[in-house]
Amino acid sequence: MDTEHFGSDRMWGLKELSLPEPISWFPATEGWLVVAVLLLFGVAWVAWRLRRSWLRARYRRQALVRLAAIESGAAGIDELPELLRRTALAAFAREEVAALRGTEWVAWLNAHGGRFEPAVGEWLDRLPYDAAAAGQIDSGTTVRLIAASRRWVKAHRALP
Repeated sequence: MDTEHFGSDRMWGLKELSLPEPISWFPATEGWLVVAVLLLFGVAWVAWRLRRSWLRARYRRQALVRLAAIESGAAGIDELPELLRRTALAAFAREEVAALRGTEWVAWLNAHGGRFEPAVGEWLDRLPYDAAAAGQIDSGTTVRLIAASRRWVKAHRALP
């Protein structure tokens, strides 16, 4: 086969067609730019709200870590009333929480998401003031007290 005359003689001297310019990915109208800017602001606003919510719940995460330490025995059960009080003070107005004692305190906890039984709730008033109370509480009551405390820490609705 002769390589000099490969192909048709009609093909010699033809020029290749030029290709059109590539299509731009940039939006063709201003409306798409407005949509993109609004979408960007929407994503930034959602991210800001999520971060703010995460930062506001920091006291709750810290309380749950401390509660786990009490449950495991690394900290004493007598620290539980102080933990609940500090958590309440972090979430609610000081004027609303600081003066509550005894049955009023337990009723307030129950009104704000808790489910403390009266027999279990009385230990919240005894533990901080009676040094021997931690040794007198039975294991079943301890388990119910920690479970009710965990439920309250997770479920209460803090002020905005």
